[in-house]
Amino acid sequence: MNSKENINYHKFVDDGLAKMGLRIELITLEVMQRDLRKFSEFINDAFGEYYEVYRWREHADDEYLLNPLTDKFKYSFCIRNEADELKLVDFASVTDGKINHHIVFTSKDMRGRNLAKYHSIKLCQTALENGYREQIGYFSRKNNRSIILHLRMGYEISHIREDGLIIGYAENAVILENAYRMLTEGK
Repeated sequence: MNSKENINYHKFVDDGLAKMGLRIELITLEVMQRDLRKFSEFINDAFGEYYEVYRWREHADDEYLLNPLTDKFKYSFCIRNEADELKLVDFASVTDGKINHHIVFTSKDMRGRNLAKYHSIKLCQTALENGYREQIGYFSRKNNRSIILHLRMGYEISHIREDGLIIGYAENAVILENAYRMLTEGK
């Protein structure tokens, strides 16, 4: 096995996704403007799907999607298939010197196929290359699948807000190593 210094994590992600007919793409402002309706529909479908569980409201309007936050268009990614359909969308920004992981949605047909692990590797490697060592994530207390995955990847629960939202914290290098290990060991 390669030492950590010899692993090209970006290539690992690209190759792993390509085997499934997928590709990962940075969501730049230009990409968001070009595909604004696709992003809005994808996210609002997820909000609608989980409304009864989370009581989320549809709010992926133009203002929400185009909000640049701090460096949102440097750390947000999507995964698409060969037909250019969105299969995973993530928004992340920088807050207080940490990557602030806002949302991740995966399409119904791609859940359980390791997209979140590949995405996490890409996000963490990009963050580390730009000097960001830490990450904050937000999880609904009812989203057990996501909570368990992120704990396995290295998140620790920081606190739980009054509304039940779980705030987690992790080091990008730990997430990167754990996600890579999980994928290479088939976990």
